[in-house]
Amino acid sequence: MKIGDKEFKEIQIIGKDKVFLASITDENIIEHDDIEVVCIPLD
Repeated sequence: MKIGDKEFKEIQIIGKDKVFLASITDENIIEHDDIEVVCIPLD
């Protein structure tokens, strides 16, 4: 994934107490039980 001028292989969302909430890659999305990740396409 490209954000600005940099390429990333994964974005991780970590909660306040270092609790894993979600992971977003170019291949899949992994979510914690109570979290929903929504991706919005360019088109």
